[in-house]
Amino acid sequence: MLKLHLLGSVDLLDAGRDVTPVLRRPKSLALLAYLACARPRGFHRRDALLALFWPDLDQAHARNALRQTVHSLRHVLGAEAVVGRGEEELSVERSRVWCDVPQFEELVDASNAESAVALYRGELLYGFHMSGSGEFEQWLDQERKHLAQRALAATLDLSKEAEKTGDDVAAASWAKRAIEIRPYDESALRRLLRLLDHVGRRADAVREYEDFADRLALDLDVAPSPETRALMETIRARVEPQVFVSAGDLLPRPSPVAAERGRVHPDVVPAAADTVRSPWRRNGLLAFALLLLLVIGAWATGIPGVLWARYEGIPQLRARVAAGDWERADLLAAQLEATLPHDSSVAALRAAFTDTVRIEGSPAGARVYRQSYNGSGAEWEFLGVAPMARVVVPRLPLVSRFRFEAPGFATGLDIGAAAPAGQQTVLRFALPREGVAPPGMVLVVGGDVATGIPQLDIRDRAVLADFYIARLEVTNREYQGFVDSGAYQRRDLWPQEFLVDGRRITWQDAIARFVDQTGRPGPSTWEGGRFPAGRAEYPVGGVSWYEAMAYARFREARLPSVFHWTRAARFEAAGAILTASNIDRVGGGTAPVGSFGGMSGSGTLDMAGNVREWCVNESHNAGGYYILGGGWNDPAYTFYERAIQPPFDRSATNGIRLVRPLPGQKGDATIDRAIEPYFRNYRAERPVSDETFRFYRRLFAYDHLPLHAVVERRDSSSAWIREKVSFDAAY
Repeated sequence: MLKLHLLGSVDLLDAGRDVTPVLRRPKSLALLAYLACARPRGFHRRDALLALFWPDLDQAHARNALRQTVHSLRHVLGAEAVVGRGEEELSVERSRVWCDVPQFEELVDASNAESAVALYRGELLYGFHMSGSGEFEQWLDQERKHLAQRALAATLDLSKEAEKTGDDVAAASWAKRAIEIRPYDESALRRLLRLLDHVGRRADAVREYEDFADRLALDLDVAPSPETRALMETIRARVEPQVFVSAGDLLPRPSPVAAERGRVHPDVVPAAADTVRSPWRRNGLLAFALLLLLVIGAWATGIPGVLWARYEGIPQLRARVAAGDWERADLLAAQLEATLPHDSSVAALRAAFTDTVRIEGSPAGARVYRQSYNGSGAEWEFLGVAPMARVVVPRLPLVSRFRFEAPGFATGLDIGAAAPAGQQTVLRFALPREGVAPPGMVLVVGGDVATGIPQLDIRDRAVLADFYIARLEVTNREYQGFVDSGAYQRRDLWPQEFLVDGRRITWQDAIARFVDQTGRPGPSTWEGGRFPAGRAEYPVGGVSWYEAMAYARFREARLPSVFHWTRAARFEAAGAILTASNIDRVGGGTAPVGSFGGMSGSGTLDMAGNVREWCVNESHNAGGYYILGGGWNDPAYTFYERAIQPPFDRSATNGIRLVRPLPGQKGDATIDRAIEPYFRNYRAERPVSDETFRFYRRLFAYDHLPLHAVVERRDSSSAWIREKVSFDAAY
């Protein structure tokens, strides 16, 4: 039977058969690993595998590449190792290929935590990276965190069980192992500190805390939480003067797993002896003990360890930085820093792809977490406690999700990224008290706001107070309540006047236009006064600006101004938002609200695409009202471009999102004003005189000589290509 070890260093063993060539082909190894451990386990469709491993190839070439890779695996491992079910599904043959990942999870599920932790030698496919396969890399990140979390939970369970039986030394050993699995987990650290304190090994507790604090400061630029610091101060107060110890006293005791299996694990240093040796013998033994501890520490780093980090890890990091693969570079840099703290090469490479974000807001003391924008299923990484003057994140174009938590307050979300070099991003948040925010709405921090829309005058600004905005677009189900209430017959809900081509019409004439496909009151996309079956949670579409205004009044809310809408949309992250949103998908359609992961500011979804969203502002020159964000079938650039439609327009992609002011808040009273697109009327321009033209023309005169252009340097990433070109100037 083949034995495939994927946790920690990769091993592929088969008695009598040379299978090492598989390890030299990244695609072969990645495909084998995915078939062996991807959840749900079993057969996987070929189409899904093509998208994971060959996203840049067309269908025919991708299928050919998959066939060749499967043929290569079968040639090396045996035809029975990779099996098919029909023409479209593949899997590994479980009776032929044993893999440690499924075995690890089966042991955890069976509550055999000790065996499971012994099997967990490190993260999944440690140090492995495959360029050009973004979806596979995302899957790998999620699986690594999932498995690490399960290993951590199992290790902490072992620690708690040992503590219950009165074996505090074993309990501390398991707590130490938990910190090795998750080096920034403060709950595991506090457990270790309490256990060491309980058995009287307070000096060891101080060392563990100081190592942890140094790691947080170096890697995350944060300090341990107040709870952890308070516990440490209590322990420090009881630390007794240190005594000299012998080498025998310093030797580590085997962990509970090692005692059973004969393997040595990194463990907690036992209590010091009370005897004092003679100075010469004592110094010699101390030197030997320190050397022995260094050897054990180097071994405990594990495979690949320091040698792997220096000769493979750093070159991999350099390649990821050069390729602009900065999210993966950030993860690899964190691994290398744990193995090579204070290494100048790693520090220099990190500086090339990271920058800092300042985080501030209320309440002070909120805990801040970060997640990759495209890793919505990944684990949140704890950054520290707000306010924070300097948080290191991957530089643009990468975007991060942030989460803010504080007791008694609603959890907040936002997105952000480090600004280009020479600038700094300031991320501001505000959390409402629990139960205060209107249902379905999130709080947006106000301020001095420009729209950011290219065709609008940059001088068109407003001062916004903090406000609530709906996290999702208005659904068919919600709008049905408006229709069923008889709102189309309530004059008090509707604007005071209705204009068609500048001509005022009566309310009765206007309402007669707002009917569905069967002549009943309702959106243009409905029939019989009801939305299409099965589409209750889809966004309502086919409504005019007047209907949107009436609906907002019915819900005791309002339509956003252009300034409200763009404040929440976050155009600076458009590249990430658009790829995760329902926009520019010709042949598709609307989707249930929130089903796409394109998150904008404050946790809003579907700001890009699905349906366009009416705003309150008018453009007199364009003869309509702003409707922003684009629909599912609009080009991607319409997310951040202006769009203006006549108020009676009832296109299928015209939808609604609501905002509400905070009670008692006051901002710019003119935010609902008419906003005119900025353009230059060249028809009204007049040519300058010939004399003026000749004067300006001389400024651009030069000798027509060869430029001898040379590309001196080329720097590219996933977002840009930058070149430095030198040439012979003609001046």
